[in-house]
Amino acid sequence: MQQTVSAFNYEPAAVKGLAEIHEAIAKASWKVSGCGLSQGALSCALFIDKYARYQKIDHDVELSRELFDLGCRSLAVERSSWLELADLALVCHRFSRRHIVEADPDYFFEDIDKIAIQVVQHNGPLTGFNSARMGAALYAMRRLAAGASAFSKPVSSLTSAITLDTATSGPDQAGPAKANRCSLAVGHAAPVLFAAAACELGLLDKRLPITGINWRIEQILSLFDPAVPSEFNTGWHHGDLGKAYAVLRAGMAFENKGWIGAGMHILMCCAYQVLSQGVLGLDIAGGGAGMALVFQKVYRITGQYVFKEAAGRIHWLLARTAIAVDEGNIDAGYSFNHGISGIGLAIIAGMNEQDEELDELMWLI
Repeated sequence: MQQTVSAFNYEPAAVKGLAEIHEAIAKASWKVSGCGLSQGALSCALFIDKYARYQKIDHDVELSRELFDLGCRSLAVERSSWLELADLALVCHRFSRRHIVEADPDYFFEDIDKIAIQVVQHNGPLTGFNSARMGAALYAMRRLAAGASAFSKPVSSLTSAITLDTATSGPDQAGPAKANRCSLAVGHAAPVLFAAAACELGLLDKRLPITGINWRIEQILSLFDPAVPSEFNTGWHHGDLGKAYAVLRAGMAFENKGWIGAGMHILMCCAYQVLSQGVLGLDIAGGGAGMALVFQKVYRITGQYVFKEAAGRIHWLLARTAIAVDEGNIDAGYSFNHGISGIGLAIIAGMNEQDEELDELMWLI
């Protein structure tokens, strides 16, 4: 019997394999919206573009352009989150370089850039990428990577603030609440990972004190007791995979062997758990597609074969499993983070382990 992986309370539609994913997205293109990767329009645009290049066809360019326009029409700066704006910036940069859209990003984002600089410099909490300040920081880093030099000083200043800040500790927590406070989406792992990426871009002097990074990594590692066998939450946005990757990248950036070892230990435990127990879902944010891309990235930077094996096992599953499509929440069902666009892109990435095109979309910075 064909297996359908579903997280919904009703009987969903199901697709299997790249061709069916492409067909479903093409048919649903008029229904999607949203300017972030947790919504449908930009996510579907990215998949259609990548699929066309993978299959060496050119008739989908117009559909990618239409989907991008749909996403832009959904933009409402006063209501859109900074993470959504960061996603929009990344997709706009890519599509402009490939001449899918004729847009000058500096002109397109001129007003948003001014607000972003104010938000980044505002003395707000330094938590996950879903928060306003760190979402704006991700937007700033993506604009800086595209040549917007006005963001160099704000990103550098924010990174220095992260390295020193321990004031966001709040009350003591334990269990799931503390685990979530340490995640990439809403917790300490995001500023740790952001600071590591900024450091490698030369935006931070490694000789400066990093008490804030130390404190955050202590909070993350306090969740794990190497002497006690435990189940790992192998999800990316809210799970242990995201926390461990942030610790590993910080260890590499700041040349701390202890952090490298701790991050690698947790990542390897996650990989072995996936190999022995499989995955519970298939999406990017918390399921197999995200895990496969993370393991693929970690294999590229460490050379440890277990990560290649875990990624390969999941990619095999993604290509052969009937995937439930959430038609009740159309934008989530077709999105990069939670739906079939992300799963389809992960399947394509699995066919080339050197493909780094999804890294930034995944926060694999």
